[in-house]
Amino acid sequence: MKGHIRRRSKDSWSVVLSWREGGRFKQKWFTAHGPKREAQKLLAQKVADFNAGIRAEEPARLTVAEFLTRWLGEVAKPNVRPTTFASYETTIRNHVIPEIGPVALVRLTPARIQKLYADKLAGPRADGKPGHLSRLSVRYIHSVLRIALGQAVKWNLVSRNVLDLVTTPKVEPKAVAAMKVEQARRFLDSTQGDRLYALYYLALVTGLRRGELLGLRWQDVDLDLAFLRVTQSLVDLQGHPTLQPPKTAKGRRVIELPAEAVEVLKEHRASQAKEKVFWDVEYQENGLVFTGLAGRPTSPRYLDERFKLQLARAGLPGFRFHDLRHTFATMVIPTAGLKLASAILGHENISTTANIYGHVLAGATRQAISEVVKGITPKGDD
Repeated sequence: MKGHIRRRSKDSWSVVLSWREGGRFKQKWFTAHGPKREAQKLLAQKVADFNAGIRAEEPARLTVAEFLTRWLGEVAKPNVRPTTFASYETTIRNHVIPEIGPVALVRLTPARIQKLYADKLAGPRADGKPGHLSRLSVRYIHSVLRIALGQAVKWNLVSRNVLDLVTTPKVEPKAVAAMKVEQARRFLDSTQGDRLYALYYLALVTGLRRGELLGLRWQDVDLDLAFLRVTQSLVDLQGHPTLQPPKTAKGRRVIELPAEAVEVLKEHRASQAKEKVFWDVEYQENGLVFTGLAGRPTSPRYLDERFKLQLARAGLPGFRFHDLRHTFATMVIPTAGLKLASAILGHENISTTANIYGHVLAGATRQAISEVVKGITPKGDD
């Protein structure tokens, strides 16, 4: 971005900003009156505004679509995880721009946003599927828009964030679905011999997320000292398995392994070694613990489909793969407590663990108090 000053008359100056955007050359002219130092001050201010993200266009001419497109490219994409950016972009392209994109940013009102939410709840869906968006989906639209328009406030394009004045639909918390002990045992009995048995076993005894399991590398597993490190996650990014670091600092963690899990992993490693010999030069060595055929990374979507088949074979109801994590949590909290369970699960805050599994803690508390009562309550005379 460049800027220069030209004299127009004795006490008048032109302040010119020049920059390239999207491969095109753009220029904006401003007028300053008085001595040259006034023009220099205006130039310095405009350059500072530009570098801070405030463009030279008149805010009144900037549409919601233009602002959101710029925000996606200049703010969101460089600063959030690829999967988060893809989610932001899909939400804005499919649900926001078609509805309010042509509206001038400075004329966007809470009432117009409220109508957007009402329309999404009423249907039809943007993807052509029958029905309407869920309340949870509409709340996500609200979250993305609120973040984006917060940047518009920082850039002085608008004086307030209209999203702060919008009522969002209430969402009733869903009950956590978890296997009972006998169901978990039946599932593992049914999957013994499957090439991903060790993955299912590790999910149930460590609570690792799906992406954390698929992104686990042998270099992060120490079978002699019986622990593993969570350092990355494998996600599906626009149809391609992609590795990325944990979302939060607490996501990077060390998990100690029970002896039974160590044995399961040793057997899995031996089976994987046989696969390498079988596939020979066709085997794709990537260091992952759990792979598809010929060493290829396993797609999260493929794992979900395979998991559903395994559930059907075991005669179990339709759990999600993530419910294996819930199963572990509901089993470990009564004995380990919230703080330790939160650390194992990799939650950023213990409040997250409490919000999800508060019902489990309530049961554990009742049982603990009952044990105290049994110990201190006087016995009747014999």
